[in-house]
Amino acid sequence: MAAKPTQARAGKPAWEQDEDSEQLEGVKSNQVLVGCKLPQGLHIHINETRVTLNGTNSSRIIGGYGLTRVDESFMEQWLKLHADTRAVRNGLIFVQSNVKDAEAEARDNAENKNGMEGVDFNKPVHDVEGLGKPGKVQE
Repeated sequence: MAAKPTQARAGKPAWEQDEDSEQLEGVKSNQVLVGCKLPQGLHIHINETRVTLNGTNSSRIIGGYGLTRVDESFMEQWLKLHADTRAVRNGLIFVQSNVKDAEAEARDNAENKNGMEGVDFNKPVHDVEGLGKPGKVQE
């Protein structure tokens, strides 16, 4: 049996729409958007409740942050318990009440580093030789 085609939103064909954008549209009044710039996201817990934050491995990245809708009271409680963690203090995890503000904060903090970025082969680290230019054999 063939799959039922997805309805197009906002004038875009279904195949051009990002699945994550549906998750972010229409943030409910009891929810917030959480930005996370950790490579694999983060599982956050309070008692038996577990929420997985999208990270830089998400299909929709803004300024290097994955965005996730989370219950506002859960996130307030989690932030109180973890306000002193480096990820929160350094802006790698942030909370906003709407999509526009979350996207703006993610773009504003795009230069934040999480310490797990890939190696820039054009700027090798101390005591490591560069790989040379592509297509050119070094002697």
